Order: sequence, then C-alpha cells, then structure tokens
Amino acid sequence: MFDHRPFDEIDEASVRDLVSNKIPESSSVEYKQATYGSSDSNKKEFLKDISAFANSTGGHLVIGIRADEGITIDVSPLQDINVDAELQRLESMVHDGLEPRVQGIRMKRVETHAGPVIVIRVPRSWNPPHRVRYARSNRFWARNSAGKYEIGVEELRSLFFQKINIEDRAKEFIRARTEELQAHDGLVPLQWGNGSLVIHLLPLPDFGAGTVFDMVAAREQRAYLPTLGIDATSVRLNLEGLCNHSPNRRIAYTQLFRNGAIEAVLTGIGIETRESKADQLPAFISGPPLGKWLIDAVPRYVTALRNIGANSPVLLSISMADVQGLRLEPGTSSFPNNVVFDRMHMIIPPVTIDTLAEEVSTIEAIREVLDIVWNAFDYDRCSLFTQDGEWTG
Repeated sequence: MFDHRPFDEIDEASVRDLVSNKIPESSSVEYKQATYGSSDSNKKEFLKDISAFANSTGGHLVIGIRADEGITIDVSPLQDINVDAELQRLESMVHDGLEPRVQGIRMKRVETHAGPVIVIRVPRSWNPPHRVRYARSNRFWARNSAGKYEIGVEELRSLFFQKINIEDRAKEFIRARTEELQAHDGLVPLQWGNGSLVIHLLPLPDFGAGTVFDMVAAREQRAYLPTLGIDATSVRLNLEGLCNHSPNRRIAYTQLFRNGAIEAVLTGIGIETRESKADQLPAFISGPPLGKWLIDAVPRYVTALRNIGANSPVLLSISMADVQGLRLEPGTSSFPNNVVFDRMHMIIPPVTIDTLAEEVSTIEAIREVLDIVWNAFDYDRCSLFTQDGEWTG
C-alpha cells in the first residue's frame, strides 16, 4: 500500500502492487473501475466517498482498478475520456459539494502500460464533520472496514469537538516548546544572544491523527531543513527526530519532530552598532534580514513536509524571545520611529498555510505574520511587501 508514501512518488509500480498483492478494499482504500458519471446521483456518490474518508481515517480512492468483492483483479485504465479535464471536474465537485471544504486533498493521473489511472489521496480531516451539500443532500458519511455508513448523532457530536481538540493540542505543543526556548532550553546547546527568533510549523491533520514519520527517510530532506541565518550541514538523528545545526557556530538549529512539527531557532537577532550607541539608541532588529530569513526558510520547510507525506493545512507560529527594549529598523524607504517593544517576549498569533502545493499560500502566511511584527512597533504594515503582496525585500 502507499498510505505513507509521498504522494508525488505514487507511480505505475505502486498501482501494480495493489493488483499483484491483491490488496482488498478497506477503511483506507476504495477502488472504482470507471470514473463517476454526471448525474446527480453519481456526483453525490463521489462526494460521499470523499467525505467518508475525510470524516474517518483518510485514505485513497483509485479510479481505474477492477475488483471483485473488494479484491483487486486488474488495472482497468480510463478509456475515451480527457483525464486532465476529468481531474478538474472532480476537483470542482469537491470544492463546491462539501461543507466545510476538505483541505489537503490531492489528485493525480498515473500512467500505466495499459493507460491512465486516477489516484486521489484524502487526508484525515482536522476539522470534521464534512457534509455532502450537493443537491441539498445534507448528509454526513464515514467509513470503516465494511465500507461507507451514515454517521449517527453521537458520532457526529464527537466529530464536531474533534477540530477544537486538535487545534488546542497543536497550540499547546507550540506553547510548551516556546516556553522552553524562552527559558533558554533548546534541543542543542546555543549561545543565547540579544533576542531570539523561533519558527514552528505543524501539519494539523497528521498531528491530529498521531502520525509518526520515518526520520531515517527524512534525512533525504536535509536540503529543505536549513538553519536560519547561517549555513549548517550537521544533520543527525536525535531523540526527538532529525536536527540540523552547526557545532562550531552555536546560534541556530532546525529540528524536524517525529510528528511532523518543525522548529527553527536563531539567537542574537538584536543588533547594536557604534552609531546607535553614539546616538544613545537601543539595540534593534533589522527588518530586511528578518523577512529574508522567513522567505528563504519557511517555503523550504513546507517542501520538506510535502516530501515526507505530511498534509495541509499547516499551522505557522512565529515568536521572538528576549526582545524587550529592542526597536525595529524596517529598512527599504521606511523611516525608523524608534518605538521599542515593551514586553520580554513577542508571541504572534498562529496563522494557517492552507496548501503545501502552492508557494503563494506560504508567502501570504509569512506576510500576515510580518505585518503583525511591524504593527508591534507601530508601523502600518511590513514594508518588505508591496500593497499587492509582492515580496520586495
């Protein structure tokens, strides 16, 4: 099976394995010999299949496999249809036919020697339950080893509380890690300088499902786990997962946890120059490097998560420790106002990266965070972006 295989790596061999190993339908996989028709009943059937996976443990829908009583027989490739157009049609149905939207669904065509097959990966949802709203169906579905079933009242009530529980646990994980770093207790020894930047990313569906990622395989993602501010290449396994740091310059590390969370720390972000001392100005955080650290690193972290098979949405949290009394020099054409931050630590509300597949979602989240940082120093917005959201820093 390809439950934990990166979606981009699912290929003809993966599909052939389903047939040769006679993998049966289960709570996490369903086969269709042909794609769904255009009638209302066909569309509702497709939406039932997708929502049932999302409301349960997630799974794969494979269109183009012939099965008998749930046991695979052979590849039955899609004939006489435009597969790319069909993928767009299915994506549109998912977008418009379920409420709330299921985030993180991925679809692809897989070419086999006999013809194309469609594979759809549906993650376990972090914000269930999802109902089929197409044609006023308004019904909730789930899935077990016996197939789809309509959700009862008690299970429905439990699912409504699941989103709140996952969000609370995710924020508690980030809060606990942030507090340890505020106490200068990092995962590797650091030289704690004047102010520290902390980044956390956490894939909500995987965190909620208790997914444990293979850290040995994750070594291949070392290029996508950069440290902030310096180039470190000492990547090693540790108790918590996989860590990249520089033993010689102990100011930064990046940690990939087994649950898919990423933590990046950079110390000494507060700068004091001869000029600022002469003018009796407090130390400052330089805006352009701060923005560039995020723009350079966070999209690469998102790529690492996508490559190990993590699912969106991803919670992005930025905080800064030991920044009381520091000011912000915004750079570009903005004139510094010399406002200093009045608290020991800056905790920025988490934002959500909706998809791992499009970098624009990541850039929008970074801009949202940096706007809040600039606001904390009495600037209207981050001056490193245009009004239209284009990065200029």
